Amino acid sequence: MPTFLKTAINVLESIHILYCYSLDSNFFQQIINLTELFKLKSLFIDEEPLTDQLQLLLQKFGNYLENFGLELVDGSSLLQLVKKVELSLNYISIDADDNVNLSSIVLQNLGQFLPPKLEYLDLVLIINTSTKKEELENKNNLSYIKEYIMKKKRIKFLALIEIIVDLFSLKDEVNEFRLYDIIVQNYCYL
Repeated sequence: MPTFLKTAINVLESIHILYCYSLDSNFFQQIINLTELFKLKSLFIDEEPLTDQLQLLLQKFGNYLENFGLELVDGSSLLQLVKKVELSLNYISIDADDNVNLSSIVLQNLGQFLPPKLEYLDLVLIINTSTKKEELENKNNLSYIKEYIMKKKRIKFLALIEIIVDLFSLKDEVNEFRLYDIIVQNYCYL
């Protein structure tokens, strides 16, 4: 790791890693090998790194992590990672729009991997159906969201889009979330 980066880490209050495309296994290993601890506040990555390295990174620097986002390729292992590390996150962004099965896994396991109190949840999912609006309204999908988010008051803000239908466009659902003090936002305006 360059000397200037090691010096910068010593004087910075916190670090935010946002969609850096150079995050490869070598970069993660260099950060993990640092002897100086720093406050990693945000980690957003487009591609899944090696799960073991991400787990080590989160175990070492994740105590201060507030914002976490990733595009899922193999969701089961990373969803378990979020649960295992027991992060106290305020913001989670999960993009699983390339995989129908993974989107289903995310919906069915929301309650298992979400932290106890979450400020904002951003989900991008794909669901295989002929009528997207009917599928989003279908209890098989939206019920998972309601059970683990709305009724347990686990978040304050929610944005959910699945290719064609934005939850924001379903006014009855928006009003129901509002009863639980959850603000459903238009995904396109985030």
